[in-house]
Amino acid sequence: MISRFFQIPLWQRTFAGLALGVIAGLILRERAEIWLQPIGDVYLNLIRMVVAPLVLFTIASSIAKLGEGAGAVRLGVRTLVWFAITSLLAVLVGFAFGHLINPGV
Repeated sequence: MISRFFQIPLWQRTFAGLALGVIAGLILRERAEIWLQPIGDVYLNLIRMVVAPLVLFTIASSIAKLGEGAGAVRLGVRTLVWFAITSLLAVLVGFAFGHLINPGV
């Protein structure tokens, strides 16, 4: 059954998930938050748990494959600095939109 699921193109699975979410929201109305919040919390926790180490180890692996030398060290430092800067910008944009939109209110 799982192999048949992965034979379906990703865009179709994504669209089906979106459609099921809309249908669940229309059926459950106000109760949708109560019933679906645990699923959303698990999903977000899994994303947080996987993404940061994945990016960090991808960068570390890329740097390690470059070999030894001054150029590799300089490239590694530049990569880590850019990673830190873009992460900081992403957090600042998230906070700004969070204050503007007030998503929990």
